[in-house]
Amino acid sequence: MAHFARNKNLPYTMEEIQRMTNSCRVCAELKPRFFKGDSGKLIKATAPFERLSIDFKGPLPSTSSNRYILTVVDEYSRFPFAFPCPDISTQTVIKCLTQLFYLFGMPAYIHTDRGSSFMSNDLKTYLHSLGVVTNSTTAHNPQGNGQAERYNGIIWKVVILALNSHNLRIEQWEEVLGLALHSIRTLLSTATNATPHERLFGYPRRTPTGTSLPTWLTTPRIVLMRRLNRTNKHDPLVEEVELLKANPKYAHVRLSDEEKPLYH
Repeated sequence: MAHFARNKNLPYTMEEIQRMTNSCRVCAELKPRFFKGDSGKLIKATAPFERLSIDFKGPLPSTSSNRYILTVVDEYSRFPFAFPCPDISTQTVIKCLTQLFYLFGMPAYIHTDRGSSFMSNDLKTYLHSLGVVTNSTTAHNPQGNGQAERYNGIIWKVVILALNSHNLRIEQWEEVLGLALHSIRTLLSTATNATPHERLFGYPRRTPTGTSLPTWLTTPRIVLMRRLNRTNKHDPLVEEVELLKANPKYAHVRLSDEEKPLYH
């Protein structure tokens, strides 16, 4: 009826359909509408590595035996980890988490969905032996593990971008996974006003783009520099100087009217 109303544009037909369906008992039973309250998180991490969310992505096309990615996200900093995996077994999860724990220590909590590898007694026994509390999403509600699921999508999108920029096939995703994680860890989060690396470690992450020199600073030449002394507002804002050498911290230049070099 609705499609008929759109195609034929009969007057008031849509309103009549809405009134009919709103009063229809069958519609109410099969398509109920419930009040949806605030979707805010009931539990929130208050410190780095307090709560981790984990989830699998896959199966993925691959040139190796690894067809899955185990994604681990620190909920406080949103710092992502990703482990290429051959399967989604409990033993694979334990192996990946052990590598992570050896580097950063044990979290207080680990949050998962209700996948069989996460709900197994072996995983619970392993984590409880380390003093790690486990909790999972409610039944039929995988969105309860939203942070890990969201980062599954984010990581894969960045992987695809990296593959395209390096002219690689999708089956070669393992080759750019580290680069993708590096990019995500240095992105500013509007929710925290910091990068995941800064939230987790407390200092900015050094990157090639932040420490390398642009090509125009790698060879001596005449360049423009902001004028240090202006006698009036009509003086130019910049002046030509001779670039002698430069590094990521400062440049060694000579002003046009001075014989001695100047560090700036």
